[in-house]
Amino acid sequence: RGLITRLAFDRAKNKGLDIAPLLQPLGLTLEEIGDGAASISVKTQIRSLNQIAELLDDPLLGFHVAKEMDPRATGLLYYVAASSETLGHALLRTMRYSSIANEGIILSVQTGDTVRVRFDYAGVFRLGDRHQLEAWIAALICICRTLTRRELRPAHIKIVHERIQQSRELDAFFGRTIEFGADADEVIFAGDVAKLPVASFDPYLNELLIKYCEE
Repeated sequence: RGLITRLAFDRAKNKGLDIAPLLQPLGLTLEEIGDGAASISVKTQIRSLNQIAELLDDPLLGFHVAKEMDPRATGLLYYVAASSETLGHALLRTMRYSSIANEGIILSVQTGDTVRVRFDYAGVFRLGDRHQLEAWIAALICICRTLTRRELRPAHIKIVHERIQQSRELDAFFGRTIEFGADADEVIFAGDVAKLPVASFDPYLNELLIKYCEE
């Protein structure tokens, strides 16, 4: 759906940049950016975020955009999660339906002694992307905090790309020193986090949304 990309273009526009000249080399139009239903390829999203980050001199663009985003902007996936009974159910259902929102990143969730959320890339060069991955992780943590109404802190965060000086801002936000240059992109919580109740649990809405997603 290109949500983070669209929000990044909005951020650039709000800071006074003329975004029209940025779009043509990317094969995008103002109409496509303004139409939330228009799909944007993952490769184009990555190129867009890299370009906007450079123009704004913001090496943490993806993180900043996701941190300030209203979680409801993620659409269907948010409401599936927000109507689930527990955070574990919310994460597992988000994993199942995540390809609806982004076909280039494969989400996997394992629950047990720990809750592990892993991001894998499909058909995309992983090390070319810093901003989208950091946006996904920030969005994940923000949504988990919103659903449980708790200031959740992961036990560990692993990110494949290398640390930069500004990465300390991510450490402070997540409440953990992130392991950069890791062998996987992964967020790990304590196992009991899966049992936390979702404050907005709605069994009727959840049943309806799951049926829609399955179709």
